[in-house]
Amino acid sequence: MPSGNVSPRPWATNLPAQLVDRLAEEGVSATAAGQQVYGTCLATDASQYTPLAETLTPETLGRTLNAYFDILFAEVERHGGAVTDIVGDAMMAIWVSGRPGSGIERRACEAALAIRAGLEARAAAGERAALPTRIGLHSGIVHWGTVGARGHLQVRAVGDIVNTAARIEGLNKQLGTRVLVSAETLIRCEGLRERPVGRFLLAGKAQPVAVHELLAPAQAADTDGLQRFARALALFQAGDWRAAWPLFRECQEIGAAGDPVAAFYAGLCARFEQTGPVALVAGAVVVDGK
Repeated sequence: MPSGNVSPRPWATNLPAQLVDRLAEEGVSATAAGQQVYGTCLATDASQYTPLAETLTPETLGRTLNAYFDILFAEVERHGGAVTDIVGDAMMAIWVSGRPGSGIERRACEAALAIRAGLEARAAAGERAALPTRIGLHSGIVHWGTVGARGHLQVRAVGDIVNTAARIEGLNKQLGTRVLVSAETLIRCEGLRERPVGRFLLAGKAQPVAVHELLAPAQAADTDGLQRFARALALFQAGDWRAAWPLFRECQEIGAAGDPVAAFYAGLCARFEQTGPVALVAGAVVVDGK
């Protein structure tokens, strides 16, 4: 519970008790009207929800969606985070602390990987609720406090990192990936299996964001493909996209499923051959749309 004489308030009940306790230990009130804290945001979106909704009755869809979110919520809470928002099939969760480097970045990344692994295992077992899910993570300073009006109040994180996490989640659609994380988050997470996938000027952003993919064990085992992709990406970011192009095509063809990120870049290089590198600014790819 919050420290001192601050009493718990109804609008803090969307936070897990263990998160409230940990914040109190760090001197951060879970019920303050508003304060600046450090946070890591995790944004998700289910990729097959719309066609599923067209085939199920509203009652069955509701049960399926509840079962789906139960999988996500369990991993967020198990790793010390809090779900702050749900819109349709999308979820936003946050890990907050009084300072960077307190371990929240790694816990958020581990939660993302656990969500992916759990959904894939349940999908293999035939569970309809195990929808393929895209995840994006970003870290930075947020305004932590109550949001709402007229008695409808919840504790939320507000700030650029929330929007950027959602933009990074959306980037999965273009890259064909599942879990993307910003360099700002990953810099404090040693030992995770990952690869850089480029710098992107996301929609609405003035500065490019360096993005990495968190890898599943099978992906991390393909060391030859990862090294080849790294060489191609280095050439591309240096402006030599013509030299990178054949390397991306080689990566695209490795394995039964190929490399969707390499396929994205190979397609971009093919487009540049016709138009010039119009979607490339100082080595960063300009991304249109959310």
